[in-house]
Amino acid sequence: MEKNVVENQITEIISPMIAGLGYELVKVGFAKQFGEMNLTVTIFKKGDMCHADCERVHRAIEDVVDGLNPNGDRPYNLCVSSMGLDWPLVTDDDFRRRTGEDIEVSLYAAVDGNKKIAGTLMGYDADAIEICSLKTQKNYKIERKNLAKAIPYVRF
Repeated sequence: MEKNVVENQITEIISPMIAGLGYELVKVGFAKQFGEMNLTVTIFKKGDMCHADCERVHRAIEDVVDGLNPNGDRPYNLCVSSMGLDWPLVTDDDFRRRTGEDIEVSLYAAVDGNKKIAGTLMGYDADAIEICSLKTQKNYKIERKNLAKAIPYVRF
């Protein structure tokens, strides 16, 4: 089966299963890595996620995915993972998932003399995001075309 067909078919079938467990399906990827075919299912839930969350989803979908025979009777690895700490915010869904959370944006053109701003994502639309700076508490409306990169802000 063609890669995109496999990804789309699996997405359609497992998305409601994953939602029923309280998670959101973010992405299905089917690619050769380290000489083996890997089917990677990326999931999200608001709040903390741990290894047990990924195991729970893996156990729930593995028989269904195996039944779809995604690699034509050849072996493959099923990997279920979270978005991780450094998942970039690119799509509307990425911004929706992170609204109300702290993010860090790198800009093509400086805003108030800054090309990097850490702040709370207050909202977004097709053209811009609104962020409240953690440093100054000032709200900025930043055009999405000015975003070089947007990622969750991680405090250590």
